[in-house]
Amino acid sequence: MLAQHRYAVPVTTRRHTFWQRTHPAELHQRLAEGASLVIDAIDELHEPVADLAQHLESWLRTHVQVNAYASWSAREGFGTHWDDHDVIVVQVEGSKHWRLYGPTRIAPMHRDTAEPEPPPELPIADLVLEPGDVLYLPRGWWHAVRSLHLTCGLTPHTGADLIGWLSEMLRITEQVRADLSLHTGHDAR
Repeated sequence: MLAQHRYAVPVTTRRHTFWQRTHPAELHQRLAEGASLVIDAIDELHEPVADLAQHLESWLRTHVQVNAYASWSAREGFGTHWDDHDVIVVQVEGSKHWRLYGPTRIAPMHRDTAEPEPPPELPIADLVLEPGDVLYLPRGWWHAVRSLHLTCGLTPHTGADLIGWLSEMLRITEQVRADLSLHTGHDAR
C-alpha cells in the first residue's frame, strides 16, 4: 500500500470537508516506479462498466463486482497470487503478459482452514492478451500479470453460504432462538 502523501495532499473545503487531492504528476511518477492503480467497484462509478456487471450478473446468476487494475512497469503489481473468487478478466488497453500456474488447493476460501501450497516454479500457460480479449480464471488459480484490465469478481456460492443462509432462516423458529440449557446431560443437549 502506497502512503497517500506520496501522490496526494490533504485539502479542507470551505465547508470544512476533508479529502485528498491527487497530484497527477506524483501519481504518474509512482506508477512509473512500479506502483499499481487499483479502483475497486468501478462498476459503481462508470455506467458502461455497470452495464457489463449487470449483464454478467443476469447471465451467471451471481453478484459481480468490477475492479480496474493498471500497471505500466515491467513489475507485476501484486506478484504471483490467487483470488478467493472466480474472475473474468477483460483486457482494456495494450498487449499484456499473463502467467497462469493453476490451483494448489481446491476451492480455497477467504476465511479458509489452510493456506494453499505455493505455486509451481513454471507456469502451465503463458499468454498475451490483446485489447478486447477475455480470460476466465477459477478461484484458487495462481497468476501473475501487469496490464490495464478490468477484473469481474464473481461471488461463489458455497456450502458454507448455504449453512449460513439456513441458520438465518431457522431463526424464525422458537426452538432455534431458545437458550440451550447448560445443566442437562449429554443426551438432552
